[in-house]
Amino acid sequence: MSRRLAVLLVVAASLIAVGCKSAGGGSGGPNASPPVSVPGFPSSMVALGDSLTAAFGSCLAPTACPRNSWATGDGGQVNSHYRRILKANPAISDRQANLAKSGAKVGDLRGQAEKAVQRPADYITILIGANDACRDEMTAPTAFRAELDSALAVLRSSVPWIARPFISASVRLPRRKLRSRDQSPT
Repeated sequence: MSRRLAVLLVVAASLIAVGCKSAGGGSGGPNASPPVSVPGFPSSMVALGDSLTAAFGSCLAPTACPRNSWATGDGGQVNSHYRRILKANPAISDRQANLAKSGAKVGDLRGQAEKAVQRPADYITILIGANDACRDEMTAPTAFRAELDSALAVLRSSVPWIARPFISASVRLPRRKLRSRDQSPT
């Protein structure tokens, strides 16, 4: 390999590493007192889901890039839930975790939920379902509901205030694909 190509590869790898490095808010040093929590805002959060939440491919590389996540991202190019909460409540600084995995289906959500309950979180986001709808065989609605309920039961067992979760999806499927799948009511 030529010296020029080697230098180019090192520079490219460095740019990718810098692009995926967390911009973290920092705590002001080891002796700084933690910020006071603002009532009405969470002071910690966990994100669960698939590649959409993991921000797959958003750092110039085909890998997860949590700094660009819509949920927990702390990068300057994203207006994530975390950054918006941080503006109102500095106590959440560096207290976010992204457990989402690229390629995850709703059947993987229970495992993510089991990891989430091992760390305290005031706010939990879930975005899952794109792979269930668009990869391989579409997950039947009844199976999707059962897997989702199983994951929510894990969360409720440790975080009982999650009584009415808000779950949203951003996948739009053509009507012909929906008609060809199991459309049993849930």
